[in-house]
Amino acid sequence: MTSEATPAPMFQRIAIIGIGLIGSSIARAVRTRGLAGHIAIADRSADHLERAEALGLGDSCMPAPTPRSWAPIS
Repeated sequence: MTSEATPAPMFQRIAIIGIGLIGSSIARAVRTRGLAGHIAIADRSADHLERAEALGLGDSCMPAPTPRSWAPIS
């Protein structure tokens, strides 16, 4: 029986801003290939964050702040 050392991840931590179709694909690829020790996810959509958490795409998920210039005008 041989024991191979698990290679260290290429990145200690990555952040993915926006976990829609492209962001979730990147997160899944990073997770599958073990490229990062920690995956942080941010998105303005609570639904997207809940889905990402349910799928285990990130180690930490947080709401992305809305820039003041993008805030709806009331």
